[in-house]
Amino acid sequence: AHGGVLFLDELAEFPRAVLDQLRQPLENGAVQISRSQQSTVFPALVTLVAATNPCPCGWHGDRDHGCRCSISQRQRYWQRLSGPLLDRLDLQLRLERRSAKEVAAVLKQPSPTQAAASWCTPAQIERARQRMQRRNPGGDSNGRLSASSATADRSHRGCGTRALGTADQPAWAEHAQRPSTVARGAHHCRSQRPGQRRSKRRGGSELLPLH
Repeated sequence: AHGGVLFLDELAEFPRAVLDQLRQPLENGAVQISRSQQSTVFPALVTLVAATNPCPCGWHGDRDHGCRCSISQRQRYWQRLSGPLLDRLDLQLRLERRSAKEVAAVLKQPSPTQAAASWCTPAQIERARQRMQRRNPGGDSNGRLSASSATADRSHRGCGTRALGTADQPAWAEHAQRPSTVARGAHHCRSQRPGQRRSKRRGGSELLPLH
């Protein structure tokens, strides 16, 4: 999956020992394989996308169906996802099941026209990548940026609070103070990378507002 997307479905069903092996490759963009007296490093710079149910039965938190799992079952289920692994996921979303009426309403909507779907053309993506390479120190991608590298040169406005608007700084501080956010997550500005990508795609130079 080097240079592409690594999608892991049912993430919490993987053994924790297996998932923890992802931590270093996600951090360094490489995986080291050691056998006998030899060691080889392979490139492993991927975009990790994962999905999982909220509990073993899949109904925890649902508005209409009751969860059949005990508290201890849910705890064991989520204990497979360590804090350091979750910290390496830039964006985490909770999706709720929609009713049949809501799904039907979406299906009845007309298909987007070519003009409406042109917000993300290959040419726009290429221009965004060029802006990213010119802006970031060493031409690094946003995924490889840290706060120290972003602020090393004042001419580069990376992802530190230097690039945040006044209205966004309290939101960043709140994120950094959350129990689930460790120093690595705040240092690498993971909560701000999606805003950087969206800004560059639209041709901007500043972070879009945090949510």
